[in-house]
Amino acid sequence: MEFQKISLEKNGKIAIVTLNYPKTYNSYDNILAEELFNALQNIKWDKNIRVVILKATGKAFSAGGDIPSFKKAIDENNFPQMVEELTLTLNGTILLMKNMDKIIISYIDGIVAGVGLSFALNVDISFATEESLFIGGYNKLATTPDGGSSYVFVKNAGLPKTMYFFLSNEKFSAKELESWGVLSKVITKNEGFQYVYNFAENIVNGPHFANILTKRLFFQGQNLKFEEYIELERNGIIECSQTEDMKEAVNAFMEKREPKFK
Repeated sequence: MEFQKISLEKNGKIAIVTLNYPKTYNSYDNILAEELFNALQNIKWDKNIRVVILKATGKAFSAGGDIPSFKKAIDENNFPQMVEELTLTLNGTILLMKNMDKIIISYIDGIVAGVGLSFALNVDISFATEESLFIGGYNKLATTPDGGSSYVFVKNAGLPKTMYFFLSNEKFSAKELESWGVLSKVITKNEGFQYVYNFAENIVNGPHFANILTKRLFFQGQNLKFEEYIELERNGIIECSQTEDMKEAVNAFMEKREPKFK
């Protein structure tokens, strides 16, 4: 597949999607939106891929929405239509990430603002370098958050911190967001992408079916009653007990060796 503003690389069972238009700080316009959706849809149907790493080139992971394209749409008197179409693709992309049977990891190294937060944080596991900075930015544009970015904050950081983050327009460090529970882990610049790639390889070599059921459990179970949630857990264990991976894990434990999963 050929792209203008992103790149897609597949290394064995790992796919790497890179936001690759640093000229505009990887801002989200209709081209990047369509390309990102198409790349992730391609990965969804690739049965060989188990883990996806989402990263970016340049000083920013993504600076958010593409303001020049907003201005153009305003001048052409079709701004609401443009926003409606763009956010439709955005929501489709986020739901694709949440629902696909792959573990999605983000590697953040730089500035993240606006809609960039949606891609950086609406993943299964997020890593950010110590130098990374996070900005809401929506309030400064007189608009609400989109793409599920505020959902991540409300669920993990709570309402007071979420309101402060999105209404203050201040810059927040990766360490702050890690302490709020919004980021999975902060790493050093030296650890960088290699650390994230090594982590992805460990996931690839793990029990794939169990990992996918765990992802489904956490995502689908968020709004269930406790009784429904533990039943979802129970069904997951029953399904895993029918796999060769779980049998291998039990045998490896008894034999005091590392398991070898398929």
